[in-house]
This record gives sequence, C-alpha cells and structure tokens, in this order.
Amino acid sequence: MTTSKPLLIIGALFICQLCFCQQQSSFRRLGVNDGLSQNSVREIFQDRQGFIWIGTGDGLNRYDGRQIKKYRESFRDKSAKRLPGKIINGKILQDDHQNLWMIVDGKVVRMHLPTETFSVVKRVGRDLECRILGIQQNEIFVATPYGIVIINASNYKHRVIALESVFGLHLPDTTEAHLLYIRNNAIYLFDVKTKRSSILFNAEKQQLLHVSLCNNSSLMFVCNGSLHEFDLNQRRITASYIIPAELIQKRGIPVPNAKLPDGKIVSNLINNGIVIIDSIKKTFTHYSNVENDPFSLSSNLVYTSIVDHSNNLWLGTEGGGISILNLKPKLFEAFPLHAIANRESSLLMVKAIYHTNGAIYIGTYSKGLLKVNRFTNTSETLFDPVKEKDTSFHGIFILKEDDQKRIWMNKGSRIGIVDLERGTFINSIDINYNRKGRTHNIPQCFMQVAPGKFILGTFHTTYLIQYQNGQIKSLDLGAINKKLEDDIQTIYTKDNGDIIIGKGEGKGYVAIRINAHNHPEIVGEGLDKLTVKHIYRDDLRKAFWYATNVGIVIQKDDDKKLQIIDEQDGLSNDFVYAIIKENDRNFWISTNKGLNKLILSEGDSMTVRSVESYGLQHGLQSNEFNTGAYFKDGHLVFFGGVTGINWFDERKFFKRSFTPISYITDVLINEKPLSTDTSINFLKRIQLRYDENNIFIRFATLDYTNPEVNQYQYRLTGYDAKWINAAALPEARYSKLTAGNYLFEIRSANSEGIWSAPQQLLTMIITPPFWLTWWFKILALASFISIIFFSLRYYLKRRLEKQLQIVEKKLAVNNERLRISRDMHDELGTGLSKIALLSEVGKKSNTTNEEIINEISNTSRGLANKMGEIIWTLNPHNDTLGNLAAYLKEYVYETTENLPVQVHFHFPDEIPDISLSHLYRQQLLMVTKEALNNALKYSHATRIRFNLAVTDPLVLFTIQDNGAGFDTAPILQQKTGKRNGLENMKARMESIGGYYELATRKGQGTKVTYGFYR
Repeated sequence: MTTSKPLLIIGALFICQLCFCQQQSSFRRLGVNDGLSQNSVREIFQDRQGFIWIGTGDGLNRYDGRQIKKYRESFRDKSAKRLPGKIINGKILQDDHQNLWMIVDGKVVRMHLPTETFSVVKRVGRDLECRILGIQQNEIFVATPYGIVIINASNYKHRVIALESVFGLHLPDTTEAHLLYIRNNAIYLFDVKTKRSSILFNAEKQQLLHVSLCNNSSLMFVCNGSLHEFDLNQRRITASYIIPAELIQKRGIPVPNAKLPDGKIVSNLINNGIVIIDSIKKTFTHYSNVENDPFSLSSNLVYTSIVDHSNNLWLGTEGGGISILNLKPKLFEAFPLHAIANRESSLLMVKAIYHTNGAIYIGTYSKGLLKVNRFTNTSETLFDPVKEKDTSFHGIFILKEDDQKRIWMNKGSRIGIVDLERGTFINSIDINYNRKGRTHNIPQCFMQVAPGKFILGTFHTTYLIQYQNGQIKSLDLGAINKKLEDDIQTIYTKDNGDIIIGKGEGKGYVAIRINAHNHPEIVGEGLDKLTVKHIYRDDLRKAFWYATNVGIVIQKDDDKKLQIIDEQDGLSNDFVYAIIKENDRNFWISTNKGLNKLILSEGDSMTVRSVESYGLQHGLQSNEFNTGAYFKDGHLVFFGGVTGINWFDERKFFKRSFTPISYITDVLINEKPLSTDTSINFLKRIQLRYDENNIFIRFATLDYTNPEVNQYQYRLTGYDAKWINAAALPEARYSKLTAGNYLFEIRSANSEGIWSAPQQLLTMIITPPFWLTWWFKILALASFISIIFFSLRYYLKRRLEKQLQIVEKKLAVNNERLRISRDMHDELGTGLSKIALLSEVGKKSNTTNEEIINEISNTSRGLANKMGEIIWTLNPHNDTLGNLAAYLKEYVYETTENLPVQVHFHFPDEIPDISLSHLYRQQLLMVTKEALNNALKYSHATRIRFNLAVTDPLVLFTIQDNGAGFDTAPILQQKTGKRNGLENMKARMESIGGYYELATRKGQGTKVTYGFYR
C-alpha cells in the first residue's frame, strides 16, 4: 500500500492542478414554492417504483415529477395515516416487503407503502442523533450514540452491539454484515456474525478526515491532502486524488458524499457547495450558489445526495430545498452555451455557418461574424457591424467555399472573397438593385455552378456572378427574365448543369439553363403556391426533396405524383428549413419546432419508419431554426437558429435506452377522491357503482430530467377507439361512462422523446344498476313473456267471455221471452180461459147470475194486476232498489188494505241508488208475494212487519208475522203446496245468488229474511 499510493498521488497531481474550475451549471430547483413541506432537506431516496421521497425538518414528501404529496404530523389526528413525528434524519431505505424505514424524531418508523400507514418500531435516541445504516434480509441496522441497534422487521425484537463511531454497513453478500467504524485514527471492520474486528486502513501519524461509505464496495476519505478511494473487497486503496491547494484555500476540504455510476465522486464543501471529481480525468469541478442566478446551486450547505434512475443528481440542502443536475452527456453541443442552458435569448440570429479545423464561423443577422472554438466553446468577434462607420445593414447571410478553397461572404448588399480570420474582403462588389421602388437588396443564397461562375439569390432577384482575372462581375438575370425576379431562398445545381432556384412567398421553384451568352432559359418550374427553402437530391431513390412550408415534398424523376412527409408522418412541424443526409436511410431536418431525425425503411423505400424529435429540452438553441443556416463537415452537422447554433457528430449521436415508467397518482370519482385503503399507485383494479361514472385520473412518468416536457398518450380500452394525445398534461377525464369493464393504459415519452410501450395501469369495473344486470334482464324477459302470455290469455278469455255473454244475453232474451210467454200463458191464459168458461156458462143461463159476473170481474182485475207486474218488471226505468222498495211496499199495502191485519213498514229514509236487473226484481217480487201470501193464508196473523235493511254487503227484506207458526220438518217432508212455496222461495233466491232464511216456531210466528249481495 505504501509503495503504490505515492505513485497514484503523483499521477494525479499535474492534472488536478490544471483542471480545477468553477463550473457554470444549470440546476433545477425544488422547494416550498413547488409544494415541498420545508426547504431544509435531510434525506432523499428513490423507491423501486421510481418515486422520490424527501425527508425534511417538517415531514416526509413524495414527488412524482409534477406533484408533491406531504406526510406530516398532526396533533389532532393520531391515526396511522399521519407521520409520527416531524424531523426526518439519516437514510430512508426500502425493504423487500414494500416498506420504507426512516428515523423520525429519534424513533425508528416503518411506512407500509401500499396502505400509506406508519408505525413506530422503537425509540432509539434524540433528534439528529441516530441514522439507519442499512437493511440485510429482515434486519434493520441503526446507528445510535450508545451502539448499533439491530431490529427484526417482523417482530420488532432487537439486539444491541456496543460499538461507537460506526459510519457505515458493508454487506458482502446476503449472509454477512460488516460494520465500519473509526478508532485511533484508523478504519476498522467489525464482523457481526463472528463479532471480531479487523483493521482496514491505519493513517498512523497522518490526520484521517471525512470517512464515508460511498457505495457498498468502496470507502472515501481524506488523508494527507488527498482524497482516497478504498476498495472494500480488495481491501486496498485503488485511487487517490490530490486536492488542489486553490480548492482547499478558497473552498475548504471536500467531504466525500457519493460515487456516481460513471465513476465520478460527489463531495460536499462545508458551506461552500459541492465538488464533482472526475475519477478518469482526475479533475475537480466546483458548484456553488451564485447570487441572483436561479440556475446555480440553491444553497451552499448540502446535507445529502443521490443519483436517480435517469442519471440526475439530487442535492438536499439547508434552506434551499433541492437542486437537481442532469448528469447525462449532451445530445447537442451549443453556442452560446450559458444563454441556451438557461433558456435565455442571446439575440444571436444565425444566418450562415462554415466550419474548418475545429473553428466555427457564424454569420449573423446583426452581430456580425463570430469565430467559435468547437472544443472550448469560446468565441471572438471577427467583424462587428457596430464598429463600422457605414450605418447600412451588414447582416451576413453567406459563407461558402468555392472549388479553389476561397471563402465567399456578404456584408449586407456587398459580396466577395473574404479573409475569414480578419473578417475583411479581399475582393468584392456591391449588388445594386433599383427597381419597383426597392433598393434593399440582401443576398440570401450562393452556389457555384461552373468554374468561376456562381448564382446569387437575393431578396428581390437572381444574379450570375463571374470571377475572372481577379475581377468580380454581376449580371442581373431577373432583368432578363421576370420569373427570376423574386425572393430567392435556395439554389441547387444538377449534374447536367441545369439550375433549380427555390423561391419564397409561395412562388415554388423554377429550373433554368445558362446558355453560351450567359442568358437564362427556363427549362421547368413547379410547386406553385409553396415556399421552397432547401433542395436535396436523393440519388438512391432518383428523386428531389424540397423543404417547404407544408413539409418535405418529394418528386421522383419518373413520377409526376408528389409525396409529402409532414406532421402526420411524425415531423414536429410542417415548416422545414433544411435537409441534411446522414446516410441513405437517415436524414436530419430543421424545422420551426426543433430538429427531426427522419428514418426511412430499408432499401430505396420512401416509407417513413420513424421520426425522432428534439427540442429545447434536449439542449437546442431554440425550437426555431433559420433558412440557409446549416453546414455539414464530414460527420459533423451544424444547424443555426434564432438564438445560436447546435452541432453534433452523427456517428456518436445515440438515443438513450432508458424507458420511462408511469403510475397513476390520483383518481377522483364524481369529483371526490377515490375511497380506498390502498395507495393509488398500487391499485390494479377498482369496482364502481353505475352512478360512480364520472372519473378523473392523474398520472405521472417518473423521469425527472425535465418532467414538465414529458409527453403522454392514454387510452381507455372499452371506450376510446384510439390513443388520446395529452401532450404534457398527464390527466384524463371521462364523464357518464356506461356500465362495463374498462382498462386504462398510457404511453409516455420522457424529456428525450423516448416512448414507452403501452402500460396497463388500472382495470375499472362499473357495475350496472340492477335493472341492467343479466339476471334482471332474464327475469324481465320472463316477466314480459308472462305478461304477454297472460295478457293474451286474458284477452282471449275476455273475448270468449264477451262472446259467451252475447250468447248468454241471447239465451237470456230467449229465456225471458219464454218466461214471459210462459207467465203470460200461465197467468193470463188460465184467467182468460176461466173468463171464457164463465161467459159460456152465463150464456147458457137464462137468468142473470151475479156470482158469475163477480167472478169474471175478479178474474179480469187479477189478470190486469198480473199484466202490470210483468210490465213493471220489464220496464228498465224501475231497475233501482228504491223503485223496487216502493213497488213492494205499495203491493203489500194494497194486498192487506181491506184485511183485519195490521202492517208495519220499516224502510230507510235514504235508499242507496243500487241498480237491479229485471231478474233480480222479479225474483224478489215473487218471494215477497209468496211470503205475504203464506202469512195471510196460513198464519192467522193480526200483525205483519215488512222491513228493508241496507248493509254491507247485504240488502235484506224481512216479512215477519205474529201468527201460529209451524214446524218446518213435517211440512218439508209432505208433498203439499205449502212445501212447494217454501222451496220456491229458497230456489228463487239461489237463482240470483242471494240470501234466504226462514225462522219459525209453532205458536211464535214466522220470519222470512231474503235479499241479495251488493
């Protein structure tokens, strides 16, 4: 060890002293203004899903790139959903059972992630005294002032190892655990299983400072003015870096904090920011807070640091919240670097680019000619228009090399051969233009078409420039042919010498041929109403590509049909400025919305396989580029825009492989948070009622490089027919979803445009109301069929009943006719026959027989009464109970009027209006006559009562006498007229479904009760 260490230090000495620098950085900040509970950040941790957990002096925070969810202590709410304390100190770690472990106010606390509940495991000390060292299998190692507490995560039982000054836990495998501690200026290792200690490094007389475990396999410490890296597996120092004296004097001794995946080391400088040590180049780069610079480190006091899954460095600070630094290599180099990194306008509108030997020459609209060192990103101004005495326009739009390696450039309306290093003309002419009241004539494009011959396009016309014998001459071709007098944007020379000139203002292009007299001949034109910015010849596919304001228009030599590649094919914008070939399949396109890498299918196919889009978030100078501001030198590609330039080596350009992971972070049902005991990001399935059908979903892609530009697409399978583009807003809303099964999916792209595969995040089942369930539908169908069946049955039955009623009515009419004819025959026929016989007897008698005459008279009156009864019964106007009662009362009265019998009537004052058929009236009349006849004929009664009682449900008539009465049994056994009369009364009541009762006893009179149901 002692022989190799000096060599390592000497090897680092020269490089470190030369490369220490203060870095201009581009930190992104996260603090209380963004929702953080406090700006004093003690711990940062990324869980296995990708969420960032932030421990502060006022609670725990979870960050998903867009929102911060806070977990804080509450004095009113002591439930498990609340953090049991305030200050989080030391590490936050995750076990294999979805638990986070942390120290809160000196207590070991477990948080169960799926339920977001907290439980206090054990109090181990006071605030800021304790910290979690690590987790092995089911045991939690906690460093305290009195030793190491090892807690069983299942039953919370613990044991203590009395060991002080422990700073780390080394876990060689799943069964071994080694505690690292300092004693007597030396580093020791304690084997937890064997309980034995061994020395790792002894500083002896040198001071041992700032020892830390940077990962599970290496230690970092400062000793003898150098920072050393110690490999725990090899148990030796593997690298040493001399700390520059300038750093120690100005900033202090670095405290190693973390080792990055690429080997770089992050070290804190107490109250002076951080230093990142490049372990390969052995360089020290200092980052600190710069007053009024929002892109610098937020605070110089750094507590903790981590590197997330997408290679961003997170620094937790005191009072400054979190600073985030993107550690990924740049996709694009840029100038001016600081303005572009900080998204500021540099007012550097680039119009022309030329590169040679690492020097980039930039022609600008108003800043003159600049020279930029491609390696150091430093610049110098070769021509400054501000210093010119001439106040005319001096914009530089042309930087072109001819076949003799001469550089042609313009300054305003003047063009010629230039000395680039001085920014001065060697030979030049002024391009005069004075037509149509215009004098402003600025060159825009320049192309050599033959030795000593060039075509120049300006804002107003086209020129032929000739260079012969050291003289430059110009010929205004627009004055010769009006089709060349336009806003000229680009020039292309074909192999046969023909020249294609692209025009602006929707004028398309025109193809010309210069004849022997240097006059232009029009040989073709096209793309009328389009603006042509650039022309590229595709020899493989035998086609011309035109960069236009509607996309890339492709015209094959043998096909007049045009093909267009535009936003529908994946371009970020239809306005295209330039087309640069990388190879036969890959092309770089500058647009009004960033750069695109266009990738075609194999062979000579014109099918677009994919388009990669790059914008501000990838380090571009702006999303807007410029006409003519492009250049390719070998594999180096340059593009200029409205605020600077970008360049890259197409061989080294690669698309990163990190695929973003997304989760649902919020679900609202009918504008209220989903009620669940499970954390939303762990939910895979929810079931809702039919009226819980207004759903709002918020989700996040856990890529923190530039989360505000992450892109999203979502789809609700079962509702959406295609993917919905949500742009940079990770929200989805659905209203009035019908009952059914749905699957919510998202696709997302991180800040570098890398799209993930579709992720199935949540299954939603909306149960139908009971009237839409299958069993109810079956029941309803069965009920419907039953209703139809019974309705049809009822209809047929009613129809049959009506038919039967019709038949019955016919039969009833016939029966009534028969009855009337029978009654008339019986009643009238007998009386008439009797009258006829008495009349014959009277004729044969010579003397007047008074008895015969009286008999004839009585018989005639009886017949008349009979006829009146029949007519009264048949009269429909008498079909009410009141009329029947009046008739019967009159009948009884007239019958008993001349007899020695007292008759008492008892009828209600108001008789209800009850309708009675003639059959009812006839039968009630006949029973009344029979009962009255029996009372008068057989009972020898002196008093008769005739009553009417209307009750519910009966209407009853009663004839009661005080006569002799009789025993019913003997009479009913006799075949006499009296028996027939009793049976007839009963039969008549039964025929109408009525009521009949006979009450009599010998010597106690007779009571006949009869009636009908209402």
